[in-house]
Amino acid sequence: MSISAWSFRFTGGLSLVSNMLLNQTMEKIDPQPDHLELDRFKPGSDVTFRGKQYKIQRRTTLASGEAAVVLQSDKEQFVIAANQFLAGVSV
Repeated sequence: MSISAWSFRFTGGLSLVSNMLLNQTMEKIDPQPDHLELDRFKPGSDVTFRGKQYKIQRRTTLASGEAAVVLQSDKEQFVIAANQFLAGVSV
């Protein structure tokens, strides 16, 4: 098979896939309640979590799609799921 024939086959297959993707209707994803509840906790703000002081480094999303926050103190830094954070944070 010549390079031009292979190129034609490859691009033809690629355009078929891209046409299929472009013609599909995208599903609307509703924001999860935990993501919405984290809006009041801005990065850089200080919080008390389970009796210890932490600074919120950032808000993020776990591979599962679950909302999470990165907390940091003088001695440790860790990621915690939003539902666990919201259950243990003192306002």
